[in-house]
Amino acid sequence: AFEPISVQDVADEAGISVNYAIILFRKMHGTTINAYILDLRIHHAKMMLAETNTKILTIALDCVFSSLSSFYDAFGNLTCLSPSRFRNAHNQQI
Repeated sequence: AFEPISVQDVADEAGISVNYAIILFRKMHGTTINAYILDLRIHHAKMMLAETNTKILTIALDCVFSSLSSFYDAFGNLTCLSPSRFRNAHNQQI
Protein backbone atom coordinates (compact mmCIF):
# COMPACT_ATOMS: atom_id res chain seq x y z
CA ALA A 1 0.00 0.00 0.00
CA PHE A 2 1.04 3.54 -0.65
CA GLU A 3 1.66 6.14 1.99
CA PRO A 4 0.27 9.60 1.27
CA ILE A 5 2.92 11.80 -0.37
CA SER A 6 2.63 15.56 -0.56
CA VAL A 7 4.49 18.20 -2.53
CA GLN A 8 6.04 19.23 0.79
CA ASP A 9 7.38 15.67 1.24
CA VAL A 10 9.00 15.79 -2.20
CA ALA A 11 10.53 19.21 -1.53
CA ASP A 12 11.80 18.14 1.89
CA GLU A 13 13.36 14.97 0.46
CA ALA A 14 15.13 17.01 -2.23
CA GLY A 15 16.19 19.67 0.26
CA ILE A 16 14.56 22.50 -1.69
CA SER A 17 11.61 24.84 -1.25
CA VAL A 18 8.12 23.78 -2.24
CA ASN A 19 7.92 26.45 -4.95
CA TYR A 20 11.24 25.41 -6.46
CA ALA A 21 10.23 21.72 -6.31
CA ILE A 22 7.03 22.52 -8.22
CA ILE A 23 8.88 24.49 -10.90
CA LEU A 24 11.74 22.01 -11.24
CA PHE A 25 9.49 18.94 -11.35
CA ARG A 26 7.27 20.43 -14.04
CA LYS A 27 10.31 21.47 -16.07
CA MET A 28 11.86 17.99 -15.84
CA HIS A 29 8.72 15.85 -16.17
CA GLY A 30 6.22 18.05 -18.00
CA THR A 31 3.57 17.51 -15.33
CA THR A 32 2.81 18.49 -11.77
CA ILE A 33 4.00 16.51 -8.77
CA ASN A 34 0.42 15.77 -7.76
CA ALA A 35 -0.53 14.55 -11.26
CA TYR A 36 2.55 12.31 -11.33
CA ILE A 37 1.71 10.82 -7.93
CA LEU A 38 -1.89 10.25 -9.03
CA ASP A 39 -0.64 8.48 -12.17
CA LEU A 40 1.48 6.18 -9.99
CA ARG A 41 -1.47 5.40 -7.72
CA ILE A 42 -3.74 4.60 -10.67
CA HIS A 43 -1.02 2.48 -12.29
CA HIS A 44 -0.74 0.47 -9.08
CA ALA A 45 -4.53 0.10 -8.95
CA LYS A 46 -4.59 -1.11 -12.56
CA MET A 47 -1.98 -3.76 -11.74
CA MET A 48 -3.97 -4.92 -8.72
CA LEU A 49 -7.21 -5.02 -10.73
CA ALA A 50 -5.55 -7.04 -13.49
CA GLU A 51 -3.56 -9.44 -11.32
CA THR A 52 -5.71 -10.05 -8.24
CA ASN A 53 -9.29 -10.59 -7.17
CA THR A 54 -8.93 -8.00 -4.41
CA LYS A 55 -12.10 -6.04 -3.76
CA ILE A 56 -12.21 -2.65 -5.47
CA LEU A 57 -12.75 -0.86 -2.15
CA THR A 58 -9.60 -2.48 -0.74
CA ILE A 59 -7.64 -1.45 -3.83
CA ALA A 60 -8.93 2.12 -3.50
CA LEU A 61 -7.87 2.30 0.13
CA ASP A 62 -4.50 0.63 -0.57
CA CYS A 63 -3.85 3.28 -3.22
CA VAL A 64 -4.57 6.05 -0.67
CA PHE A 65 -7.95 7.24 -1.92
CA SER A 66 -10.15 8.66 0.80
CA SER A 67 -13.32 7.15 -0.63
CA LEU A 68 -14.55 4.74 -3.25
CA SER A 69 -16.14 7.61 -5.19
CA SER A 70 -12.88 9.57 -5.36
CA PHE A 71 -11.14 6.43 -6.64
CA TYR A 72 -13.81 5.87 -9.30
CA ASP A 73 -13.58 9.52 -10.37
CA ALA A 74 -9.78 9.52 -10.65
CA PHE A 75 -9.67 6.10 -12.31
CA GLY A 76 -12.34 7.07 -14.82
CA ASN A 77 -10.67 10.38 -15.63
CA LEU A 78 -7.37 8.68 -16.40
CA THR A 79 -8.57 5.48 -18.09
CA CYS A 80 -12.07 6.31 -19.39
CA LEU A 81 -13.22 3.08 -17.71
CA SER A 82 -14.58 2.19 -14.31
CA PRO A 83 -12.34 -0.07 -12.24
CA SER A 84 -14.75 -2.99 -12.70
CA ARG A 85 -14.88 -2.51 -16.48
CA PHE A 86 -11.09 -2.32 -16.57
CA ARG A 87 -10.87 -5.60 -14.63
CA ASN A 88 -13.46 -7.30 -16.83
CA ALA A 89 -11.75 -6.12 -20.04
CA HIS A 90 -8.39 -7.36 -18.78
CA ASN A 91 -9.81 -10.73 -17.73
CA GLN A 92 -11.35 -11.21 -21.19
CA GLN A 93 -7.96 -10.68 -22.83
CA ILE A 94 -6.34 -13.49 -20.87
